[in-house]
Amino acid sequence: MSVADDPLRQNVKSLGMNMNKNLCSTTGTLICLLLALLFVPIGNSQTVDQTFDLFQTKTALYSNVTVTTKSAEYIVIQHSSGLASLKIADLSPEHHEALGYGVVKGSGNGSLTVSAKAKAIVAAIPTKQIEQAWSKHAPAGSPSLKLEKLEKLDSTIIFAVLGVFAVLYLLFCYCASLICQKAGKPGGLLVWLPILQYIPLLRAANMSPLWLLAMFVPILNIIVHIMWSFRIAGVRGQGIFTAIFLILPTYPLAFMYLAFAGGSSLDETGPPKKISLSGMTFDKA
Repeated sequence: MSVADDPLRQNVKSLGMNMNKNLCSTTGTLICLLLALLFVPIGNSQTVDQTFDLFQTKTALYSNVTVTTKSAEYIVIQHSSGLASLKIADLSPEHHEALGYGVVKGSGNGSLTVSAKAKAIVAAIPTKQIEQAWSKHAPAGSPSLKLEKLEKLDSTIIFAVLGVFAVLYLLFCYCASLICQKAGKPGGLLVWLPILQYIPLLRAANMSPLWLLAMFVPILNIIVHIMWSFRIAGVRGQGIFTAIFLILPTYPLAFMYLAFAGGSSLDETGPPKKISLSGMTFDKA
């Protein structure tokens, strides 16, 4: 029995020694690979994505940008509205350097181009939030609101719209200044400042400037506007129809008429005259 067992024991012992050798060899190989990975230089690695709140090119401005791919000729970015592939030559000097492509020769600090500024203004509009709010609160049967096309508008159109709004605002301020002057109470600088311009307008209608606070209260602001319309029409020597047109959607036209009309203020003409007819007394407009 012992004689037969000797070869078996020797085989088992030999097999165990071989397994130990193989295990040691495999373990040593893994350790060498791990050490090699630890000491591999990572200075040239571009696997870490770079992020920017705003990313500028020669013709556009993107927000919430993550640079996902970089090459010698182009980069791929993920921004708030999707993906975009950009040429390296179109990058701003600041981002050209920030992405590791070096300093652009002959460039200063750089600034947004006119087109980029226009698109930056549009990009600041929370289009998605507006669309979601419209879909939730719009009346039944209302058409869907699509504002993503705003980001694709040409800069010329954008600046044309902004220019129209600027001209309309200056026209409103000029008309307000004329109304205050013709009411005998010049508005001065306040008439050109947003919101504060209502202070001289209230004074021109012989109303306290404190009524301005009421204009921020819903419903009460409508009452204040009605009061102001009748009072300023009376101060400017205009009739009741002018006051009514100031209340209705015809307000812009009535406001301009009030500014350019040649009526006199109450300070120049005194209190309104009375007209007596068949025992009834009326105010003369």
